[in-house]
Amino acid sequence: MSLAEAGQLTVVPRFEASFKGENPNAEIVGVVVLPEEGGQADRRSVALNASQREAVFPGLKAGSWKVVALVGLDGLTQPIDVTVLKIEDGDKKKIEPVIELLVVSGHLTSRGRGVAASIQFTDPPGPGAISRRVRSAQDGSFRTILPRPGYYGIAARRELADPDVELAPIQIERSVYDVRIELPEGSLSVRVFSDGTPVADAQVTVSMLGDSREQNQILRLARTARTNLAGEVVLDELQNGIWLVRARGKDEKVAEKTIEIAAAHPASVRLDLDGGSTLQGSVSDSAGNPAGAAAVNCIYSGSEGIPRIGSSETDSWGKFAIHFPNPAPERLQCGVATADGAIGIFVTAPVDDAHWTLPSATASVTLTNWSDRGNRDRYWLLAADGGLFDVSWAARKLGMLDGPFTIRKVPAGAWSVVRVDSAGAFSMVASGGAGALPKIAQVRFGAGEHHEIDMKSGDTSPQR
Repeated sequence: MSLAEAGQLTVVPRFEASFKGENPNAEIVGVVVLPEEGGQADRRSVALNASQREAVFPGLKAGSWKVVALVGLDGLTQPIDVTVLKIEDGDKKKIEPVIELLVVSGHLTSRGRGVAASIQFTDPPGPGAISRRVRSAQDGSFRTILPRPGYYGIAARRELADPDVELAPIQIERSVYDVRIELPEGSLSVRVFSDGTPVADAQVTVSMLGDSREQNQILRLARTARTNLAGEVVLDELQNGIWLVRARGKDEKVAEKTIEIAAAHPASVRLDLDGGSTLQGSVSDSAGNPAGAAAVNCIYSGSEGIPRIGSSETDSWGKFAIHFPNPAPERLQCGVATADGAIGIFVTAPVDDAHWTLPSATASVTLTNWSDRGNRDRYWLLAADGGLFDVSWAARKLGMLDGPFTIRKVPAGAWSVVRVDSAGAFSMVASGGAGALPKIAQVRFGAGEHHEIDMKSGDTSPQR
């Protein structure tokens, strides 16, 4: 029996002519290929230079291979996705891709002065989206290479040990050389106490929710820090707006408040940890066995209408616990995702004896064609009884953001897919009003069926 001959790929990349004309120092310094599904062990690379313009990769296994160009400009090197190719046994393919890029330069400033910092640009959602970092000089000047037009998430940190300062996304449609990124000026002092005693090393998280400059997107900013020995932490460079401040001690005591941040007036808040309320219980599979390593995710609305999410994982006995600050939520909409691909939905108040059993009558569904799948809490499955399952959360949790997402065991019945496009829509979901949102798709799952939902067209064709 003869062995199948391995495939071979030759890549001869070049720049788009106008880009090279504007950036004569730009070089394609290498090409990397790696299997679309697989580990880094099969990753292959070839360095390029003025005398070697093509990269040859013999001995490739059959399958889909991702091609990445390494582009250098003035000492900066960035990976740029080129394409994904299917290689069959014995193939000898050659491609000559034209690399089109954006060069972006400008200044990072604070109170009108340049800042030396590490700036992170997060690619627009889509295949190959990654985060790229570049260092600004003492005068705040920076220069970077980006792969395509769109809205880029921005964050900056002055020192490696500092948390990132998340900023509103910026729109970049072409090469531009005068971008100005201004760090916000809001400041917040948080003091954490328990029974009147300052709490050291408490985790403090501040978060803000609003509408993004990008159409149909949510702006979500967050920062996490820990209190010092005096129970205090100061967070600088916060955007103006309403922030949710939450603290958690090592004993799981929690507290939270909302506060308005304005650059003109430093803000302060005191949080007194208490036991709050707890949802605890267990999850069983359809046969009644403990569902170990299952993820539990609950959304609810606070007294001022700001959405909150609590999450946990079950232990080997299927048990879990989620702690909530006072005032206790009255209604939790919870989703469960198990290690074997089953999901369930449950609506409850915080109780200490919840027992959830996943249904035996299930169907499977594959979600395709959702280019903005990486956005948190974007897509939800809505059951006929109003129960909710956060599809975007589950895809991220299970590492399924880079392709079609198959949920192997969805409870049989009528379902809809809804998309959250704004802070207002997210608040509706949290408060139990998801049924009023527009439906991307509506489908009835029969036991044993498999359906495929196209997230752009809304097609819900059953598959055989």
